[in-house]
Amino acid sequence: MGYPILSSFSSSDPFWSKPTHKTPLNPFIAILPHLFLFLALALPPRPVRLPLRFLFFPAIMVSQNWIMNHYTTGLPVADYGVNSFAVTMMFKAGDLLGEHMLGPEQKFFKGPPGPVPSFLTSLMENEDGSMPVSRVPMGAWERVKWAVGLMTSMRGVGWNWQVRNVPPASQQPRKVFVFTQSAKFCLLYIGMDLLSNFMQSHPYFTSRASIPPSSFLDAILIRVSALLAGYGALNTQYTLLSVVGVAIGWGEVKDWRPLFGFGGLWRGGGSVGRFWSEIWHQSYQRSLTAMASGISTKLLPSIFIPFFFSAILHHAGTAALIGPEASFLYSPTVHFFLLQPFAIVFERFVLFKFLDRRSPLLWVWTAAWILGSGGLICSENVRGGLWTVEAVPFSVVRWVARRF
Repeated sequence: MGYPILSSFSSSDPFWSKPTHKTPLNPFIAILPHLFLFLALALPPRPVRLPLRFLFFPAIMVSQNWIMNHYTTGLPVADYGVNSFAVTMMFKAGDLLGEHMLGPEQKFFKGPPGPVPSFLTSLMENEDGSMPVSRVPMGAWERVKWAVGLMTSMRGVGWNWQVRNVPPASQQPRKVFVFTQSAKFCLLYIGMDLLSNFMQSHPYFTSRASIPPSSFLDAILIRVSALLAGYGALNTQYTLLSVVGVAIGWGEVKDWRPLFGFGGLWRGGGSVGRFWSEIWHQSYQRSLTAMASGISTKLLPSIFIPFFFSAILHHAGTAALIGPEASFLYSPTVHFFLLQPFAIVFERFVLFKFLDRRSPLLWVWTAAWILGSGGLICSENVRGGLWTVEAVPFSVVRWVARRF
Protein backbone atom coordinates (compact mmCIF):
# COMPACT_ATOMS: atom_id res chain seq x y z
CA MET A 1 0.00 0.00 0.00
CA GLY A 2 1.22 3.47 -0.75
CA TYR A 3 3.38 5.16 -3.31
CA PRO A 4 7.16 4.84 -3.01
CA ILE A 5 8.91 8.04 -2.05
CA LEU A 6 12.13 9.53 -3.31
CA SER A 7 14.90 9.89 -0.79
CA SER A 8 17.04 12.99 -0.49
CA PHE A 9 20.30 12.38 -2.32
CA SER A 10 23.61 14.13 -2.33
CA SER A 11 26.91 13.46 -4.01
CA SER A 12 30.30 14.99 -4.52
CA ASP A 13 30.31 13.67 -8.11
CA PRO A 14 29.87 16.72 -10.41
CA PHE A 15 27.96 14.47 -12.84
CA TRP A 16 24.86 14.91 -10.70
CA SER A 17 24.92 18.69 -10.96
CA LYS A 18 25.47 18.95 -14.71
CA PRO A 19 23.01 21.25 -16.48
CA THR A 20 20.22 19.58 -18.45
CA HIS A 21 18.08 20.67 -21.39
CA LYS A 22 14.98 19.39 -19.66
CA THR A 23 12.52 21.56 -17.72
CA PRO A 24 12.55 21.28 -13.91
CA LEU A 25 9.74 19.02 -12.75
CA ASN A 26 7.17 20.84 -10.62
CA PRO A 27 4.67 19.11 -8.29
CA PHE A 28 1.60 19.91 -10.40
CA ILE A 29 3.06 18.33 -13.53
CA ALA A 30 4.19 15.31 -11.49
CA ILE A 31 0.70 14.60 -10.13
CA LEU A 32 -1.18 15.39 -13.35
CA PRO A 33 -1.32 11.80 -14.74
CA HIS A 34 -2.31 10.51 -11.29
CA LEU A 35 -5.09 13.10 -11.22
CA PHE A 36 -6.30 11.81 -14.59
CA LEU A 37 -6.36 8.24 -13.25
CA PHE A 38 -8.15 9.35 -10.09
CA LEU A 39 -10.85 11.15 -12.09
CA ALA A 40 -11.26 8.18 -14.42
CA LEU A 41 -11.94 5.99 -11.38
CA ALA A 42 -13.81 8.40 -9.12
CA LEU A 43 -16.29 9.85 -11.60
CA PRO A 44 -19.79 8.34 -11.32
CA PRO A 45 -20.34 5.18 -13.37
CA ARG A 46 -22.27 4.96 -16.61
CA PRO A 47 -23.39 6.85 -18.56
CA VAL A 48 -21.15 9.73 -17.44
CA ARG A 49 -17.73 8.14 -17.24
CA LEU A 50 -17.55 5.81 -20.23
CA PRO A 51 -16.88 8.51 -22.88
CA LEU A 52 -14.49 10.33 -20.54
CA ARG A 53 -12.57 7.17 -19.75
CA PHE A 54 -11.46 6.86 -23.35
CA LEU A 55 -10.03 10.35 -23.05
CA PHE A 56 -8.41 9.88 -19.64
CA PHE A 57 -6.53 6.71 -20.59
CA PRO A 58 -4.52 8.21 -23.49
CA ALA A 59 -4.08 11.40 -21.43
CA ILE A 60 -2.41 9.33 -18.70
CA MET A 61 -0.10 7.63 -21.20
CA VAL A 62 0.83 10.84 -23.01
CA SER A 63 1.41 12.86 -19.83
CA GLN A 64 3.60 10.17 -18.22
CA ASN A 65 5.66 9.86 -21.39
CA TRP A 66 5.95 13.68 -21.61
CA ILE A 67 7.21 13.83 -18.03
CA MET A 68 9.88 11.22 -18.71
CA ASN A 69 11.14 12.93 -21.84
CA HIS A 70 10.80 16.64 -21.07
CA TYR A 71 11.17 17.10 -17.30
CA THR A 72 13.87 16.44 -14.74
CA THR A 73 14.26 16.62 -10.98
CA GLY A 74 17.83 17.83 -11.47
CA LEU A 75 19.28 14.55 -10.17
CA PRO A 76 19.55 11.62 -12.61
CA VAL A 77 19.16 9.10 -9.78
CA ALA A 78 15.85 10.74 -8.80
CA ASP A 79 14.86 10.76 -12.48
CA TYR A 80 15.58 7.02 -12.41
CA GLY A 81 12.87 6.65 -9.78
CA VAL A 82 10.47 9.02 -11.52
CA ASN A 83 10.78 7.20 -14.87
CA SER A 84 10.48 3.72 -13.38
CA PHE A 85 7.44 4.73 -11.36
CA ALA A 86 5.87 6.46 -14.38
CA VAL A 87 6.05 3.26 -16.44
CA THR A 88 4.69 1.26 -13.50
CA MET A 89 1.68 3.58 -13.29
CA MET A 90 1.15 3.34 -17.05
CA PHE A 91 0.88 -0.42 -16.69
CA LYS A 92 -1.42 0.00 -13.70
CA ALA A 93 -3.67 2.40 -15.60
CA GLY A 94 -3.85 -0.12 -18.43
CA ASP A 95 -4.91 -2.77 -15.94
CA LEU A 96 -7.51 -0.60 -14.17
CA LEU A 97 -9.03 1.06 -17.24
CA GLY A 98 -8.01 -0.84 -20.32
CA GLU A 99 -10.31 -3.83 -20.41
CA HIS A 100 -13.22 -3.26 -18.03
CA MET A 101 -15.84 -1.74 -20.31
CA LEU A 102 -18.59 -1.62 -17.67
CA GLY A 103 -16.39 0.16 -15.16
CA PRO A 104 -13.75 -0.89 -12.63
CA GLU A 105 -16.38 -1.19 -9.86
CA GLN A 106 -17.37 -4.61 -11.17
CA LYS A 107 -13.79 -5.85 -11.20
CA PHE A 108 -12.12 -4.32 -8.14
CA PHE A 109 -13.59 -4.22 -4.66
CA LYS A 110 -12.58 -4.71 -1.07
CA GLY A 111 -12.97 -8.25 0.16
CA PRO A 112 -12.02 -11.82 -0.81
CA PRO A 113 -12.26 -13.06 -4.40
CA GLY A 114 -15.71 -14.13 -5.46
CA PRO A 115 -18.87 -12.97 -7.25
CA VAL A 116 -19.52 -9.28 -7.81
CA PRO A 117 -21.12 -7.91 -4.62
CA SER A 118 -24.88 -7.29 -4.80
CA PHE A 119 -24.44 -3.56 -4.31
CA LEU A 120 -22.57 -3.41 -7.63
CA THR A 121 -24.97 -5.46 -9.74
CA SER A 122 -26.88 -2.33 -10.77
CA LEU A 123 -23.97 -1.58 -13.09
CA MET A 124 -24.67 -4.65 -15.19
CA GLU A 125 -26.82 -4.67 -18.31
CA ASN A 126 -30.58 -5.14 -18.12
CA GLU A 127 -32.06 -8.27 -19.62
CA ASP A 128 -32.85 -6.38 -22.82
CA GLY A 129 -29.20 -5.36 -23.13
CA SER A 130 -29.73 -1.73 -22.17
CA MET A 131 -27.68 -0.07 -19.48
CA PRO A 132 -29.52 1.04 -16.35
CA VAL A 133 -28.99 4.41 -14.73
CA SER A 134 -26.46 3.82 -11.96
CA ARG A 135 -27.96 3.02 -8.59
CA VAL A 136 -24.69 2.19 -6.87
CA PRO A 137 -25.04 3.35 -3.24
CA MET A 138 -21.56 4.88 -3.11
CA GLY A 139 -21.44 8.49 -2.01
CA ALA A 140 -18.83 10.92 -3.24
CA TRP A 141 -16.50 10.37 -0.26
CA GLU A 142 -16.82 6.57 -0.54
CA ARG A 143 -15.89 6.75 -4.22
CA VAL A 144 -12.89 8.97 -3.43
CA LYS A 145 -11.62 6.48 -0.81
CA TRP A 146 -12.24 3.55 -3.15
CA ALA A 147 -10.39 5.23 -6.05
CA VAL A 148 -7.41 6.34 -3.93
CA GLY A 149 -7.17 2.90 -2.31
CA LEU A 150 -7.24 1.20 -5.69
CA MET A 151 -4.61 3.52 -7.15
CA THR A 152 -2.19 3.20 -4.25
CA SER A 153 -2.47 -0.53 -3.65
CA MET A 154 0.30 -2.29 -5.57
CA ARG A 155 -0.39 -5.79 -4.22
CA GLY A 156 -4.14 -5.57 -3.61
CA VAL A 157 -3.88 -6.33 0.11
CA GLY A 158 -7.45 -6.67 1.38
CA TRP A 159 -8.91 -6.45 -2.15
CA ASN A 160 -10.45 -9.21 -4.24
CA TRP A 161 -7.38 -9.12 -6.53
CA GLN A 162 -4.70 -9.56 -3.85
CA VAL A 163 -1.62 -11.12 -5.43
CA ARG A 164 -0.37 -14.51 -4.38
CA ASN A 165 2.13 -15.17 -1.62
CA VAL A 166 1.62 -11.88 0.23
CA PRO A 167 3.15 -12.31 3.72
CA PRO A 168 0.67 -12.69 6.61
CA ALA A 169 -0.52 -9.57 8.41
CA SER A 170 1.03 -8.51 11.69
CA GLN A 171 -1.11 -9.25 14.76
CA GLN A 172 0.44 -6.45 16.77
CA PRO A 173 -1.67 -3.65 18.26
CA ARG A 174 -1.42 -0.33 16.46
CA LYS A 175 0.97 1.35 18.92
CA VAL A 176 3.23 -1.70 19.12
CA PHE A 177 3.31 -1.93 15.32
CA VAL A 178 4.33 1.73 15.01
CA PHE A 179 7.11 1.19 17.58
CA THR A 180 8.47 -2.02 16.02
CA GLN A 181 8.34 -0.58 12.49
CA SER A 182 10.12 2.54 13.71
CA ALA A 183 12.86 0.36 15.18
CA LYS A 184 13.03 -1.62 11.93
CA PHE A 185 13.34 1.62 9.96
CA CYS A 186 16.26 2.73 12.13
CA LEU A 187 18.05 -0.59 11.59
CA LEU A 188 17.43 -0.45 7.83
CA TYR A 189 18.64 3.15 7.72
CA ILE A 190 21.90 2.26 9.49
CA GLY A 191 22.28 -0.78 7.25
CA MET A 192 21.84 1.34 4.13
CA ASP A 193 24.29 3.88 5.54
CA LEU A 194 26.94 1.21 6.08
CA LEU A 195 26.30 -0.34 2.67
CA SER A 196 26.44 3.04 0.92
CA ASN A 197 29.75 3.88 2.55
CA PHE A 198 31.18 0.52 1.50
CA MET A 199 29.97 0.86 -2.10
CA GLN A 200 31.33 4.38 -2.43
CA SER A 201 34.73 3.16 -1.25
CA HIS A 202 34.81 0.26 -3.72
CA PRO A 203 36.41 1.08 -7.11
CA TYR A 204 33.88 -1.03 -9.04
CA PHE A 205 30.91 1.09 -7.94
CA THR A 206 32.64 4.43 -8.39
CA SER A 207 34.58 3.78 -11.60
CA ARG A 208 31.71 4.53 -14.01
CA ALA A 209 33.55 2.17 -16.37
CA SER A 210 32.47 -1.26 -15.04
CA ILE A 211 36.01 -2.43 -14.28
CA PRO A 212 36.29 -6.20 -13.78
CA PRO A 213 36.18 -7.55 -10.21
CA SER A 214 39.54 -8.36 -8.70
CA SER A 215 38.55 -11.96 -7.88
CA PHE A 216 35.66 -14.42 -7.84
CA LEU A 217 34.83 -13.53 -4.24
CA ASP A 218 34.93 -9.84 -5.12
CA ALA A 219 32.46 -10.48 -7.95
CA ILE A 220 30.07 -12.18 -5.50
CA LEU A 221 30.49 -9.35 -3.00
CA ILE A 222 29.69 -6.77 -5.71
CA ARG A 223 26.49 -8.51 -6.82
CA VAL A 224 25.30 -9.20 -3.28
CA SER A 225 25.92 -5.56 -2.38
CA ALA A 226 23.94 -4.37 -5.41
CA LEU A 227 21.08 -6.74 -4.54
CA LEU A 228 21.04 -5.54 -0.93
CA ALA A 229 21.11 -1.92 -2.08
CA GLY A 230 17.93 -2.40 -4.10
CA TYR A 231 16.26 -4.37 -1.33
CA GLY A 232 17.27 -1.86 1.32
CA ALA A 233 16.19 1.22 -0.66
CA LEU A 234 12.70 -0.15 -1.27
CA ASN A 235 12.24 -1.65 2.18
CA THR A 236 13.50 1.43 4.06
CA GLN A 237 11.05 3.72 2.29
CA TYR A 238 8.15 1.29 2.64
CA THR A 239 8.83 0.79 6.35
CA LEU A 240 8.81 4.55 6.93
CA LEU A 241 5.55 4.83 5.00
CA SER A 242 4.03 2.06 7.15
CA VAL A 243 4.93 3.96 10.34
CA VAL A 244 3.41 7.20 9.07
CA GLY A 245 0.42 5.47 7.49
CA VAL A 246 -0.66 3.55 10.58
CA ALA A 247 0.13 6.50 12.88
CA ILE A 248 -2.18 8.86 10.96
CA GLY A 249 -4.82 6.24 10.18
CA TRP A 250 -3.99 5.71 6.50
CA GLY A 251 -4.82 2.02 6.53
CA GLU A 252 -4.79 -0.52 9.31
CA VAL A 253 -1.96 -2.70 10.57
CA LYS A 254 -3.23 -5.61 8.47
CA ASP A 255 -2.87 -3.49 5.30
CA TRP A 256 0.87 -2.96 5.78
CA ARG A 257 2.23 -6.45 5.12
CA PRO A 258 6.00 -6.98 4.75
CA LEU A 259 7.12 -5.77 1.33
CA PHE A 260 9.10 -8.89 0.46
CA GLY A 261 7.67 -12.37 0.96
CA PHE A 262 10.49 -14.68 2.00
CA GLY A 263 8.29 -17.22 3.80
CA GLY A 264 7.14 -19.13 0.73
CA LEU A 265 10.69 -19.35 -0.58
CA TRP A 266 11.96 -20.85 2.67
CA ARG A 267 9.10 -23.37 2.78
CA GLY A 268 9.06 -24.25 -0.91
CA GLY A 269 12.77 -24.42 -1.65
CA GLY A 270 15.05 -22.53 -4.01
CA SER A 271 13.64 -21.40 -7.34
CA VAL A 272 14.27 -18.52 -9.73
CA GLY A 273 10.53 -18.36 -10.34
CA ARG A 274 9.77 -18.02 -6.64
CA PHE A 275 12.48 -15.41 -6.24
CA TRP A 276 10.71 -13.18 -8.75
CA SER A 277 7.07 -13.89 -7.94
CA GLU A 278 7.34 -13.99 -4.13
CA ILE A 279 10.19 -11.60 -3.39
CA TRP A 280 11.35 -9.13 -5.99
CA HIS A 281 8.40 -8.69 -8.33
CA GLN A 282 5.61 -9.05 -5.76
CA SER A 283 4.70 -5.34 -5.82
CA TYR A 284 4.76 -5.37 -9.63
CA GLN A 285 3.05 -8.73 -10.03
CA ARG A 286 -0.41 -7.43 -10.82
CA SER A 287 0.75 -4.57 -13.05
CA LEU A 288 3.12 -6.76 -15.06
CA THR A 289 0.89 -9.82 -15.43
CA ALA A 290 -2.62 -8.34 -15.77
CA MET A 291 -2.38 -7.99 -19.55
CA ALA A 292 -0.11 -10.98 -20.18
CA SER A 293 -2.89 -13.56 -20.47
CA GLY A 294 -4.69 -11.41 -23.02
CA ILE A 295 -1.75 -11.06 -25.42
CA SER A 296 0.09 -14.35 -24.86
CA THR A 297 0.26 -16.91 -27.65
CA LYS A 298 1.74 -20.36 -28.13
CA LEU A 299 4.85 -18.74 -29.55
CA LEU A 300 5.06 -16.18 -26.75
CA PRO A 301 3.83 -17.78 -23.50
CA SER A 302 2.59 -15.53 -20.71
CA ILE A 303 5.73 -16.17 -18.62
CA PHE A 304 7.82 -14.11 -21.07
CA ILE A 305 5.56 -11.05 -21.29
CA PRO A 306 5.84 -9.79 -17.68
CA PHE A 307 9.62 -9.85 -17.92
CA PHE A 308 9.45 -7.94 -21.19
CA PHE A 309 7.33 -5.32 -19.43
CA SER A 310 9.80 -5.30 -16.53
CA ALA A 311 12.63 -4.74 -19.02
CA ILE A 312 10.76 -1.69 -20.34
CA LEU A 313 10.19 -0.41 -16.79
CA HIS A 314 13.82 -0.72 -15.72
CA HIS A 315 15.18 0.55 -19.02
CA ALA A 316 13.16 3.74 -18.52
CA GLY A 317 15.06 4.21 -15.27
CA THR A 318 18.52 3.45 -16.60
CA ALA A 319 17.90 5.69 -19.62
CA ALA A 320 17.56 8.59 -17.15
CA LEU A 321 21.01 7.73 -15.79
CA ILE A 322 22.80 7.18 -19.08
CA GLY A 323 21.05 9.69 -21.29
CA PRO A 324 20.52 9.66 -25.06
CA GLU A 325 23.12 6.92 -25.58
CA ALA A 326 20.84 4.40 -23.83
CA SER A 327 19.65 1.72 -26.26
CA PHE A 328 16.83 -0.70 -25.51
CA LEU A 329 18.16 -3.37 -27.88
CA TYR A 330 21.71 -3.27 -26.53
CA SER A 331 20.90 -2.56 -22.88
CA PRO A 332 22.44 -5.09 -20.43
CA THR A 333 19.52 -4.33 -18.08
CA VAL A 334 17.04 -5.35 -20.77
CA HIS A 335 19.05 -8.49 -21.52
CA PHE A 336 19.03 -9.36 -17.80
CA PHE A 337 15.24 -9.33 -17.58
CA LEU A 338 14.69 -11.07 -20.90
CA LEU A 339 16.92 -13.95 -19.76
CA GLN A 340 14.94 -14.63 -16.57
CA PRO A 341 11.99 -16.54 -18.13
CA PHE A 342 14.41 -18.91 -19.87
CA ALA A 343 15.87 -19.80 -16.46
CA ILE A 344 12.37 -20.40 -15.09
CA VAL A 345 11.47 -22.64 -18.04
CA PHE A 346 14.73 -24.54 -17.59
CA GLU A 347 14.12 -25.22 -13.90
CA ARG A 348 10.50 -26.23 -14.47
CA PHE A 349 11.12 -28.68 -17.28
CA VAL A 350 14.60 -29.92 -16.38
CA LEU A 351 15.68 -29.35 -12.79
CA PHE A 352 12.30 -30.06 -11.18
CA LYS A 353 12.15 -33.38 -13.06
CA PHE A 354 15.33 -34.67 -11.45
CA LEU A 355 15.62 -32.84 -8.14
CA ASP A 356 13.42 -32.74 -5.10
CA ARG A 357 11.85 -29.28 -4.63
CA ARG A 358 13.68 -28.91 -1.31
CA SER A 359 17.04 -30.03 -2.63
CA PRO A 360 19.97 -27.81 -1.55
CA LEU A 361 21.13 -27.91 -5.17
CA LEU A 362 18.14 -25.76 -6.13
CA TRP A 363 19.30 -23.11 -3.67
CA VAL A 364 22.75 -23.24 -5.30
CA TRP A 365 21.15 -22.96 -8.73
CA THR A 366 18.96 -19.98 -7.72
CA ALA A 367 21.82 -18.06 -6.10
CA ALA A 368 24.19 -18.82 -8.98
CA TRP A 369 21.70 -17.66 -11.60
CA ILE A 370 20.58 -14.46 -9.86
CA LEU A 371 24.12 -13.40 -8.94
CA GLY A 372 25.59 -14.53 -12.26
CA SER A 373 23.06 -12.83 -14.51
CA GLY A 374 22.99 -9.86 -12.11
CA GLY A 375 26.33 -8.78 -13.50
CA LEU A 376 24.44 -7.44 -16.53
CA ILE A 377 22.28 -5.00 -14.61
CA CYS A 378 25.20 -4.07 -12.33
CA SER A 379 27.35 -3.04 -15.29
CA GLU A 380 24.77 -0.60 -16.66
CA ASN A 381 24.00 0.91 -13.27
CA VAL A 382 27.72 1.43 -12.71
CA ARG A 383 27.99 3.12 -16.10
CA GLY A 384 25.17 5.45 -15.11
CA GLY A 385 26.77 6.26 -11.76
CA LEU A 386 23.82 4.99 -9.70
CA TRP A 387 25.98 4.08 -6.72
CA THR A 388 28.01 7.26 -6.60
CA VAL A 389 25.03 8.78 -4.80
CA GLU A 390 24.45 8.72 -1.07
CA ALA A 391 21.70 6.25 -0.19
CA VAL A 392 20.68 8.23 2.91
CA PRO A 393 20.26 11.99 3.39
CA PHE A 394 22.50 12.03 6.49
CA SER A 395 25.31 9.57 7.21
CA VAL A 396 25.21 8.50 10.85
CA VAL A 397 28.19 6.24 10.24
CA ARG A 398 30.47 9.06 9.10
CA TRP A 399 29.18 11.36 11.85
CA VAL A 400 30.10 8.76 14.50
CA ALA A 401 33.46 8.12 12.82
CA ARG A 402 34.33 11.83 12.94
CA ARG A 403 33.35 12.01 16.61
CA PHE A 404 35.38 9.04 17.70
